Amino acid sequence: MKERKVAYLLDDLRKAGLIDEDDQGIRPHNWHVRQYKSDVSTGRVRRFRQRRGNVSSTVSQTPPETEYRVTEEARKKDAAPNGATASPPSIEKQLYDRATEVLGKGSGGLTTKLVKAKGGNIPLARAAIEMASTKSSPREFIGAIVRGLEAPQGSPII
Repeated sequence: MKERKVAYLLDDLRKAGLIDEDDQGIRPHNWHVRQYKSDVSTGRVRRFRQRRGNVSSTVSQTPPETEYRVTEEARKKDAAPNGATASPPSIEKQLYDRATEVLGKGSGGLTTKLVKAKGGNIPLARAAIEMASTKSSPREFIGAIVRGLEAPQGSPII
């Protein structure tokens, strides 16, 4: 666009109260209020993986569903009273546990619908839950996938 047209459009947006301008530049109105620190999942994913003993140097990658590493601390913590080690949870249990972390209590039904929408493919459902963890409204995001609609905020549906 030509600079003159951009200036005209920005002026209209300013008058409508849709953008704010300060010494740092131009941004959508109340941008700092809408951009929560919790929208960034990197720290949350890192803590989750440390609890599970599946620590990767690249935090943004979802660990493969076929492997589950357990640290010595986790083995001791999960050990049965007689000293036997508990076996790692199934990928389905991991999915439902993670869904509860991301979507909150009472998310079992929504998670079941998500699995059905993904044709019973647990890793695909888990990927959708991980994507939802980066959204400001994870339940809304998963609900859109279940309904087969375009995901909120123009995000592609996994």
